[in-house]
Amino acid sequence: MKVFPLTNNGMISRSSAPSLSNDKSNRFITGYEENANNYYNNNNDIAGLGMESIEELNSLRFYRSINFCLTSIISVSILLSIIFITLVWITTFAASVVTLANSNRNHEFNKLQTYLIQSIKEIDNLGVTMSKTLSLDLNYTNLLRTENQMFKIYKGEEINHPTMLATIYCGLENGDSMGIINYNGVVSMIWVVNRKDFWYECYNHTKTEYCVRKPYEKPDAVVPANGTYYVGKFAFENFGKIAWMPSYTDAAIPGTVFMTLTTSFYTVANNNQKVWFAYDITTNVSISPRNS
Repeated sequence: MKVFPLTNNGMISRSSAPSLSNDKSNRFITGYEENANNYYNNNNDIAGLGMESIEELNSLRFYRSINFCLTSIISVSILLSIIFITLVWITTFAASVVTLANSNRNHEFNKLQTYLIQSIKEIDNLGVTMSKTLSLDLNYTNLLRTENQMFKIYKGEEINHPTMLATIYCGLENGDSMGIINYNGVVSMIWVVNRKDFWYECYNHTKTEYCVRKPYEKPDAVVPANGTYYVGKFAFENFGKIAWMPSYTDAAIPGTVFMTLTTSFYTVANNNQKVWFAYDITTNVSISPRNS
């Protein structure tokens, strides 16, 4: 039997009393203290994060929320629906737009084709008329009279075919010729002698009945003549017929493509002299000579 020391008042000393706690109670107390310390430390950590860090934590929680996921799914669905509807609309109407554009283009082309065919037929008829008329009263030896005849024919065609008319002229077998040409909106008389073009501007031609030149003796330009020689040669190769030359360019007038109607005949007024008549058309009536 163990004897415990007593205090002065007769109580057992606490230091000598047996321990009332066992292992479980010790573990419980120790775990409680650790949880309390952790809670304290966590609160200190959160307190030390500051307002910005707390807002970041809240935002992260929002992006992970179900509301955000649902909102994102709905927004993406709407966007995809809009894109799909737009693609369907474009596909549906693109074919209609292309068809309409092709229809308008074909319509304009047909109008242009009809205009060209009709104009060429009219010029053909003019060639027939000139062949019959000039064969009776054209006298190339009377140069002034021939010049006035070409001028009047030009003024008539300037009204009938203003967008196509380039030149009205006539000539002989040796390549000499005379006629009227429109260049840069200015009407000029051209004399071709010995393979050279002599250009004389006709002043105020719409209000005169002949080409008024100033000065009469001095040409405005002198250039080599190549095209008219081949026009006359082609006309005589098809003597007595209305014939169109293949398109060509003249070295004296670079950058301009001509199509030329030709006819040839004998002139009663000058002892059956062989003469040719030509009508140049072009899509570019604003042409100018190149000075040599």
